[in-house]
Amino acid sequence: KPASTEDEVRLVAGELLGATIHGHVVDTLLIEEQVAIKDEYYLGITLDEIKKRDVLIFGRGGGVDVEDDKGARMVRFYLNPLTGLAGYEAKEIALQAGIRGKALNAVTRIISTLVKLRERFETTTIEINPLVLTESDNWVVADCRAELDDDGVVRIAGLDTMGIAVRE
Repeated sequence: KPASTEDEVRLVAGELLGATIHGHVVDTLLIEEQVAIKDEYYLGITLDEIKKRDVLIFGRGGGVDVEDDKGARMVRFYLNPLTGLAGYEAKEIALQAGIRGKALNAVTRIISTLVKLRERFETTTIEINPLVLTESDNWVVADCRAELDDDGVVRIAGLDTMGIAVRE
């Protein structure tokens, strides 16, 4: 819920703490600065069950099950399991999604970083939803989630000290 003043933040926090949402009691809040949103994008990597290959998906939109949207608004790029993603490929993905100007180089780095995170943490799925483009053409990762491979979790040194919530 948006709040403009410190008093409004306290009021909204008081309403939310202890409330039950979808069967879960709210016991923690993350309070962030409001962002002037120009557009929202989805960026994720998941396994294409048919082709049995990792596919990077990027495009305008967001929301639930956006990775299943077969519409033209999403760019799909199948990752090479041996070489990963080259910088020029990340840039081409962004260009295909219509990104231009100041925002292009920054989102290219975000795409490349997501691929590196996927490899480092052996995720089965990793997604930024939404990836927000602000009015000043800066990017904000509004939410990022990952599913870790069960067998890979034991190989990730220090995972328990990174502040990462591991749920069964």
